[in-house]
Amino acid sequence: MPGVFDALRGANIALRWLLLHTAASNRRLRAAVTAAAPSPAELVSLLLDTAVLESEVTVLTPALA
Repeated sequence: MPGVFDALRGANIALRWLLLHTAASNRRLRAAVTAAAPSPAELVSLLLDTAVLESEVTVLTPALA
């Protein structure tokens, strides 16, 4: 199960990084991130979905042991 938690944590970190850098002060960085990333609303939705999944996995993990 550690691999699942690592993957969820990695997804959470990547989504937060993208969301943060869509508002970067550096124009070139902001343009590059905005061109490659989904919209901020989609990023927030994905971030919330990831948090819900992480919570569900955390609750279910003791039941699997």
